[in-house]
Amino acid sequence: MNIWEILKTFIVPIIISIITVKISLKKFRTEKWWEKKAETYSIVIDSLHKLKNYCEQKLAAEENNIYSNTPVQGLSKEKEMALHKQYMQAHQEVIRVIDVGSFIISKSALSVLEIYKNRPELDWGENDLIDIITQDLKHTTSCLENFKKEAKKDLGI
Repeated sequence: MNIWEILKTFIVPIIISIITVKISLKKFRTEKWWEKKAETYSIVIDSLHKLKNYCEQKLAAEENNIYSNTPVQGLSKEKEMALHKQYMQAHQEVIRVIDVGSFIISKSALSVLEIYKNRPELDWGENDLIDIITQDLKHTTSCLENFKKEAKKDLGI
């Protein structure tokens, strides 16, 4: 057997196999990373939705208290507590992603969350609750819409 036959029979298939394995591993890592990014974006979008939902329900209850003549006013104590708990958990999740975000999400998506985190807040002593909730709802809705745009861009969807 000459050298060319040895190369053709043994070495070339081994080299092709090594290259194929490397390409497959790179594709696998890329797909796993994309899945992790998509999961993180989904968690943040869900959390922002929960924050928005809290504002909407709280605002509706407060407006009902002011403008309604019906005997049922506002939210029940249990509903208020459940909503507040959901709000706090969602808020903590958004803050967590801000803290580790540049590792997983795009810089522009992280920037949207940073703007939300640093949003101006009305003074409780100088503003009524409806104005405070309305402003929070406006900022949360804007953040949710902008974040979804950035997520789609980053994920290529």
